[in-house]
Amino acid sequence: MNTLRMIRVTLCLILSVLATATFGTSSAAANEKLRVGEHLPGFSLPRADNPRKQFTSKDLLGKPSIIIFWRPGQELSSEAITDLQQILRDVGASRLKVVAVDTAQSPAEDVVAAMDKLELTFPILLDAERVLYGEVGVIVAPTTLMFDAEGVLRFAMPTRPPQYARVISARARYLVGDIDEDQMNQEVNPTLLTVEHDRAAAWRMYNLGKKAQAGGETDKAIGLFERSLTQYPTLVESRCALGFLKFEAGKWDEAGSQFEFALAQQPTLALALLGRAAVLSRTGSTADAEQLLLSLLEHRSIAIRTRYELGRIYDQRGETDKASKYFQAALIIMFPEPEATLADDGN
Repeated sequence: MNTLRMIRVTLCLILSVLATATFGTSSAAANEKLRVGEHLPGFSLPRADNPRKQFTSKDLLGKPSIIIFWRPGQELSSEAITDLQQILRDVGASRLKVVAVDTAQSPAEDVVAAMDKLELTFPILLDAERVLYGEVGVIVAPTTLMFDAEGVLRFAMPTRPPQYARVISARARYLVGDIDEDQMNQEVNPTLLTVEHDRAAAWRMYNLGKKAQAGGETDKAIGLFERSLTQYPTLVESRCALGFLKFEAGKWDEAGSQFEFALAQQPTLALALLGRAAVLSRTGSTADAEQLLLSLLEHRSIAIRTRYELGRIYDQRGETDKASKYFQAALIIMFPEPEATLADDGN
């Protein structure tokens, strides 16, 4: 066995042993830039159904309004936007403004097709350059923002938990003046407590799953991660953990679906992007995998696996110099050289 092969096999074995450490860390969701109590930033975006017509932030003033950042074709986004359509009917389009913003940089015709399928009566805006997306600081799709008539953010809800419709409806009725704050809280607080309970239970299952994985109980770990996601489907940590276990079992499609679901919630999640790249590499899309991995080199939490995956791609291509470079870089990160120590005087 040549030196390069030995390095690759050694790395592969070490990564298998260290799977919990390598895959167990995911970046926490960053805070949104737009905070409750702040004004909606000015914007002007084209409507999907009429790209020549601009929809501006001023169009939302004068009445309470809701902006939902959504992804066409994503189940949670479709459910949330359907809920909003019903809430708009219940509250009244003359009293509440609703608008959606596409976060997937989709072609206008795809967005219009989704609008027609969902029978939406409110506009969807195209944010091809992700200008408003970036100014708001969206990290999860869907994200729902609720403003008063002056354009001040009053409420924000990431993703779409099971209690979404009830919470958003109560807050919308409060903003238009149908109920007072005490009534709103009576409806919302027990619901949000349920959401927090579900999330906490999911985290417990996730942590138990990581312990089982560390102990070599793979089947038990998979079951715990799956239970975690039953409790709280948008826990990206469980999605990634389950995705990598499916990946190690050679179930590329199942692994890929977990990573894609995680990325639908957090499009820049480095761990899920690494998973996507690994699946692409194993399923023949090595050029796409290579570009994605190169973009992840600055992420320290996944530095070892990123370099291993790049080395593997170059090794398969016969680019031995590049393969050796990345395999050795992975080993150096894994086993850094100790700092030099001063020798004893005279010895």
